[in-house]
Amino acid sequence: MAAVPAKADSVFDFLYVDARRIGLLLSQFGSDGILTELERSSETTSQHGGGFDVKVLKGDAREGAKSQLKRRFDPQWLLPLTFLDLAQEIIVRDPERAGIGQLVLVRGKLWVIDMSILKTMVDDPTIRKQLLKIGPTPKEGGNRQARKAAASTGQQTDPSTEMGMALVRILPHVIQARLDAGGDAAYWASLDPAGLVTEPADLFLKHGLQIAGEWVAIGVLDAVPEPGDPNTVENMIENMRNAEKLGAYAAGLAQMAPFVRPILGRPATSYGLTPLVIFREIVR
Repeated sequence: MAAVPAKADSVFDFLYVDARRIGLLLSQFGSDGILTELERSSETTSQHGGGFDVKVLKGDAREGAKSQLKRRFDPQWLLPLTFLDLAQEIIVRDPERAGIGQLVLVRGKLWVIDMSILKTMVDDPTIRKQLLKIGPTPKEGGNRQARKAAASTGQQTDPSTEMGMALVRILPHVIQARLDAGGDAAYWASLDPAGLVTEPADLFLKHGLQIAGEWVAIGVLDAVPEPGDPNTVENMIENMRNAEKLGAYAAGLAQMAPFVRPILGRPATSYGLTPLVIFREIVR
């Protein structure tokens, strides 16, 4: 995957570029750091002739003038192309054969989901009221006060639903990406908003959740599908025991993780990817 020449049969349409992480990796290929500014200068010489009337004086005087032109270029978009060119020997093109920490190339259908929309929905009183409706009023034989309240409102509130909404309001709401590479292989990633070339709202209004076209993501593989059910009692107890070694706060987070991650995080059946670039190819 070489850098794009001046006249190419195709160019890359970047959707996401993690410039900071690319810079950290690219700096390891040289001893001078990364290129932040590119300057080119050229010098031209022009000749000016001074003519005289031959009747007065036969002669011709010429004088030279030099001018210098400087052009300054922003190389930020050369950095991902340069990195992909230098790193092509270590990119694994069959990600299912890659190990944790390796650089992989994944190609397929792309979904982008801005989870902050969910928090906005929960914060809105009208939408929140509709989300809290769970169906019919309590059956006969239940608590009299609950039946009376349900009869007056026409709805019943589930405590677990309220707890879920409370968590949605306080937990981090990242921009998520999912890339399906065919078959059962799915790759989950969180995106830095600063790395998106197009605003998430624009993508949502134009495409919905699935972005049209075939996309390529190159990044670090950092998680693999988990065998079995991670939310079994045995696994939850084991995670809590490990978390308790870090203190009560960590143990509390360990209790919440089995409920929070399936909603806002990586599904247990998906690979985890830290993307460096996401792009598609535009061909002639």
